[in-house]
Amino acid sequence: MRLLPLAPVIEGGLLSWRGHERNVSAPPISDRDWDKLVGSYDYVIWDFDGTLAHLRVDWPALKDRLARLIGGIEQDATMSAIAAEALKRGLHQRVWDMIAETELQGLRPLPARVEQLRRFAQRSAILTNNMSRTVEWFLASQRLPSMPIVSLDRVTLPKPDPEGIMRLAMHWRGRRALVIGDSELDRMVATSAGLDCVILPGEICDAG
Repeated sequence: MRLLPLAPVIEGGLLSWRGHERNVSAPPISDRDWDKLVGSYDYVIWDFDGTLAHLRVDWPALKDRLARLIGGIEQDATMSAIAAEALKRGLHQRVWDMIAETELQGLRPLPARVEQLRRFAQRSAILTNNMSRTVEWFLASQRLPSMPIVSLDRVTLPKPDPEGIMRLAMHWRGRRALVIGDSELDRMVATSAGLDCVILPGEICDAG
């Protein structure tokens, strides 16, 4: 995977570019240039938390509540491990509900990203380790059209496992697709599918 020389970052709510080798800020990128970049792809796969919205959630406290419900969970268990154990013990619906309710309480859409998604909504999907109920409420509240959603409660193995992105493959197979996210998990998912990615804030990378 090759890193491209510039990277988009969010500063003061504006999308701007940073040369990550020198770490020097440059003038904000225009919506037109951003649209040109994203618009050069046939399909766009978006992460959710940190990319389209911010979830103000006390994750350690939520994990503690879930661990008490399920029982036998290590203190430092990841949310993915907790989800897997919930499925194994048949407690997944209660766990999904607890997670979704907590996420919805802390959901704060990122307006600039919402508008970016709106411009490409007809050829977009959302791939997230959050709950489908949270994402569906977000889309409805922002008056965005429905789109494919692959979420923690709809997969056996969440990101960075390629299961989720492979479920979306029917939408982009044979065409150029771009992953947009904010974490190493998103980069790993893009790599597993051989797709280009934009990591915000951070770097742009391509599969070539």
